[in-house]
Amino acid sequence: MNITLVLGTARKERRSEHITDYLQKKFSELSDVNLSYVDVAEWVKSPRTIPEWEDSEESKPWKELMTKTDALVLVVPEYNHSYPGELKLLLDMDFDNYNRMPVVVVGASSGSHGGMRVIEHIQPVLNNFKMNVVPASLRFDSLKDFASMSHDARDDMQKERFDKMLALLREYVQ
Repeated sequence: MNITLVLGTARKERRSEHITDYLQKKFSELSDVNLSYVDVAEWVKSPRTIPEWEDSEESKPWKELMTKTDALVLVVPEYNHSYPGELKLLLDMDFDNYNRMPVVVVGASSGSHGGMRVIEHIQPVLNNFKMNVVPASLRFDSLKDFASMSHDARDDMQKERFDKMLALLREYVQ
C-alpha cells in the first residue's frame, strides 16, 4: 500500500509536525506500507492557485506522486475553525488522480476538540475531489502536551485509534 502522508501547514514552530513524526514511525513499523512524506512548506512555492489543468513545473511532482499513491493521510491543524491555505493550494494542483482515492483526515488543535471542526470543514472539499473520506479520522488535541510525550506515551493514547483507522484504510484501498 502506497500512502502519502501530508503535513498540511507551513507555519513556523508548528506543533502538528510532532503528529507527522509519530505517524511516520507508526507507518514505518508496517511491512506492507510504502510511505511518502510531503511537507507543504517544501511543496507549495507560489501564493497562487495552480489549477489542475495548468501545465506547471510546480504541480508536476505532486501529480506524479499522486499517480503512485493509493491513499492520502492529511495532518491538518485547525486554524480559525478551518484548514491552512497552503494545503488547499497543494490539493488544487490535481483532480483526476484523486478519483476514489481513500483519504484520512488527521485533525490537530491546541484545544480540547482535537481538530474536529477542521475535519468537518475540509470534508466537502475532499468530497468535491471525489475522494473517499475514511470515516476513522484521527484527532489530536492539546498539542503542546503531545509534543512533550515520549513515543510510548503517545502510543498509549493513540494506538487503538490508529489501529482502527489503519484497518479501515486497508479496506478502502482494496
